Amino acid sequence: MSKIDYQALREKAEKATCGEWSLEYGDGRFDGDDALIHREAAGYIPICRIEGAHPESGFDEDFQMEQQANAEFIAAANPATVLVLLDERERNQQYIKRRDQENEDIALTVGKLRVELEAAEKRIAELESLMEPKLPQPAVVDNDKFRADFERWMVEDEKCIVGSSDPYPAGIESRNWRAWNACRAAMLQSQDSGIKDSWISCSERMPVIGELNWRTGFPLLITCEIGVIPAYYGFVSVNGGKHYGFMESFKYGDDNGNHPQTNEYGLISNVTHWMPLPERRRSRTVNNAELFQKISALATECHAIASELDVGDERTEMFEIYSVLRNLCRRGYATQVGRMTNPLLSSCDEDDSDEDDE
Repeated sequence: MSKIDYQALREKAEKATCGEWSLEYGDGRFDGDDALIHREAAGYIPICRIEGAHPESGFDEDFQMEQQANAEFIAAANPATVLVLLDERERNQQYIKRRDQENEDIALTVGKLRVELEAAEKRIAELESLMEPKLPQPAVVDNDKFRADFERWMVEDEKCIVGSSDPYPAGIESRNWRAWNACRAAMLQSQDSGIKDSWISCSERMPVIGELNWRTGFPLLITCEIGVIPAYYGFVSVNGGKHYGFMESFKYGDDNGNHPQTNEYGLISNVTHWMPLPERRRSRTVNNAELFQKISALATECHAIASELDVGDERTEMFEIYSVLRNLCRRGYATQVGRMTNPLLSSCDEDDSDEDDE
């Protein structure tokens, strides 16, 4: 079947006889066997004549019935009816077109929302990657567990020291406890110096230690599963190979006594971010110079005492504490260290005076 030309059909229907058509059967001499198609009412000249359509025409029954059906169809499918059908089809086509446009608009909106959603998710991921770790409060709690750890240093040597005239053993663990507190508080309070946005992701870059060094010369701040702690970055040599990573600066853990997880080489496993302690202008005042001299003298004295008592690894631990304090002064933190250690230095001076009096 060829494609219907609806526009041509409309034009033909509009030109044809208007109005409703009716079907009648002839009863005369010339049309007694035929069906007549008239417009609206009888009495006009027939629009068309269907020969042999009359039920009593005497033609072959099959032919007569087919002609009768043709006549009935022609009368029903008059131009007015065709125009109504064409108008209804056009309305349906307009409705389908509107729905298609609506569906297209919906598809475009969904696509736009999907693009915006992907962009938003990407932006959220970027912001989360840049989110600064939550820093702890810049204070060190006087935890009894840590104090007990320090006091245990001298337990094995206590029997040897009792009765000795050496004035130092009685207060050495207390001095180291106060020194460690002062050093850690000084580093944690560095977050108030405008470095909150200077955390560096380990996936972006790692610290540089220099070709002749085996670790960084000054502790860094790192974030791991137990929070923010000081640590060095460097390498350990195993079977001729170098394994790089972060190593705990102090072996006392966080405020709750927790230690970060380490791998088989003793390097911290779960470090996500790190930052150098902030660079400040070095203070050149007389007070800072005097403070540096006091800390240097105290560090030397502590190291000498530890060497004389032969306390093993603790000697290195104590010397490291005061070395960090001295380095803090060298890097411009003398004021901050002074605020943290003045009570310590005063207390140490008082202890020395009391012991000298004895």
